[in-house]
Amino acid sequence: MRATARVYWRLLVAGFRRQSAYRLAALGGLVANLTFGLLKVAILFATLRAAGGTLHGYTTESMSTYVWLSQGLLGSVNLNGRTDLALRVKDGQVAVDFLRPVDLQASTLATEAGMSLFALIPRGLPSVLLGAVTVGIAMPTSPVFYLLGTVSVILGIVISAATVYLIAVLGFWLIETRGLQILYMLASGFLGGLYVPIALFPQ
Repeated sequence: MRATARVYWRLLVAGFRRQSAYRLAALGGLVANLTFGLLKVAILFATLRAAGGTLHGYTTESMSTYVWLSQGLLGSVNLNGRTDLALRVKDGQVAVDFLRPVDLQASTLATEAGMSLFALIPRGLPSVLLGAVTVGIAMPTSPVFYLLGTVSVILGIVISAATVYLIAVLGFWLIETRGLQILYMLASGFLGGLYVPIALFPQ
């Protein structure tokens, strides 16, 4: 069991290192996060002003927190539905993965999690920090909330990677999975509250 855990830990670290090779892409992602974050802040703040300053419990400060946390997690929580596994299933290279002495699902999740964790450093944390400096965000009042937030981020990374894995392996039965990836991207962004907070949806 120790050897197996060590293998998956190394796969996680390998995913982290692999993603760290694309530093200019990470910088581009940070610029995109900040640009769209400021646009969302402008639109949602205007909505709040039109509603009299609060909307379904959201104030300017809590709305800003929502915007910058959601922008900060864009690079880590896979809402685009893309993964390398889908391509390997399509061209048959996944057969090599089945020959390896590791579980395909666990190894894929470990690698994806490593890549997502790296994205928190150049994209996630700077987005939240710059949002807090420029617009301001609501900070938790208890250390427990920081712990719960960390657990939530890790669960979000793992669950999104697992969902994208399921879409990728549908390629064993379907000729093309890109349509499902796009459907997942639209549905997860909408139902996950990426575009607007779920509390603003009609009853």
